[in-house]
Amino acid sequence: MTRSVRTASARGGAVLRWLIVGALLATVVAADSPQLGDGYWHVSGNRVLDAANQEVRVSGVQFTGFDAANYVPHGTWGGIGRNWKSYLNQIKALGFNVIKVPFSGDTFVPGRMPQNVDYGANPDLRGKTTLEVLDMLVNECRKRGIRIVLGYHRIQAGSFLGSGLWYLPGSTTYTEQYWIDTWKALVGRYVGNPTVVGCDLFNEVHAAFDGSYPGPFWSADGVDEPYNWRTAAKRAAEAILSVNPNLLICVQGMDGYAGEGSWWGANWMGLKDHPFDISKPGQVVYVVHDYGPNVWEQPWHDDPGFPANLPAFWDAQWGFVHDQGIGPVWIGEWGSRLDHPKEQEWATTLRDYIRSKGLSWTWWEWFPVSQDTGGVLQDDWKTAWPEKLALVRPVQYPQFPAPDTRDGGGCVSVPARRGYTTGRSGRAHAAHSSSVQGLRLVEDDDVVHVQVDADPFPDRVVVVARDEREDLRSAR
Repeated sequence: MTRSVRTASARGGAVLRWLIVGALLATVVAADSPQLGDGYWHVSGNRVLDAANQEVRVSGVQFTGFDAANYVPHGTWGGIGRNWKSYLNQIKALGFNVIKVPFSGDTFVPGRMPQNVDYGANPDLRGKTTLEVLDMLVNECRKRGIRIVLGYHRIQAGSFLGSGLWYLPGSTTYTEQYWIDTWKALVGRYVGNPTVVGCDLFNEVHAAFDGSYPGPFWSADGVDEPYNWRTAAKRAAEAILSVNPNLLICVQGMDGYAGEGSWWGANWMGLKDHPFDISKPGQVVYVVHDYGPNVWEQPWHDDPGFPANLPAFWDAQWGFVHDQGIGPVWIGEWGSRLDHPKEQEWATTLRDYIRSKGLSWTWWEWFPVSQDTGGVLQDDWKTAWPEKLALVRPVQYPQFPAPDTRDGGGCVSVPARRGYTTGRSGRAHAAHSSSVQGLRLVEDDDVVHVQVDADPFPDRVVVVARDEREDLRSAR
């Protein structure tokens, strides 16, 4: 598709033309320079690095719905009236750089179709399988420079957290091998597309409510099978890396260790006894979850020193992983309604702890569906909570540039913001044309058109000038 961007009047066209060519050449040269977040990511000590060894930090949101019984992102059903891509635009505009996409073990079975979709607002989803919708999500995130971490959130969609294990005891379907095979199929689908940058192996392993099985455990190899989360996670990690050796392996901790309780997924004390030793340790990220007393009143919330006691508690449970350089720590879930002073104290203390160590995080969650925490969005499904945005703003990290072109060519461009005007309109007569790596300059008596060979992103432009009396300037 060809798109034109008008500049100032073509009086003095030779000078203006070469100013434009120079600006475009500069952007083409800039495209050869590494951009933050480029390529697949890896680990060095407690840092995550991109393909050019630049440090990247995650400040994201949980983009839920594939884990629920509609098998499609939340907010696509009737009565809301939003297209699903508009949420991605809003996430980008609010400064987040990653979405975590939870799914369930039965979400992507062959032929699975989304349920209860408002096709009036989302006509592009009509006839798409759930897996095809995920493909569309990955593609749209790629266009916006949003990276994705996939997360195996529960065994069956819409259920509670199953057995607390990564398989369903007694089931001939939801076995450990099913869990591993699901991962291999899913990551194989996106090999070569670093928009999908990591895999969160399983969500919040925990003890059975009814005591129907022992554990789970963080134990040495060959011990406490089949309830040993450490060895199961190692098996899954190796299987994923056999398909794509470049993915980050995000593994959650335990619900407790050696008598020390914690939030589900947040206890990493067992690492001191049994390291998570896989063949590619440079791909491992250690994930924790933490919440305030509104989600569940915990003993550390009732400490007389609250909230000043929290940093030492976090240091002992999982902060040491970062401090000792064992690996990067990501706060995979934290969130709150911020509707109670004690809840606000917890959230502010954790935010400051994140800032002091430069930790990555994803907020639970984007959509207003969680009874515990609500969402970043208010109940109108449109407006973001200003209190939540103000809380996280000090720990929002740089975003990642969107790709410069679609497959097949195009040009480097700069984000369009606001306040642009153009020169006088007129019919384009191709009196002169100059090609610059897929770019064409076409002049007539009134305007100079900058044309690109590929369909550019609709929110981006190449160059603009306010009028013929001003110097050429790039979009600011």
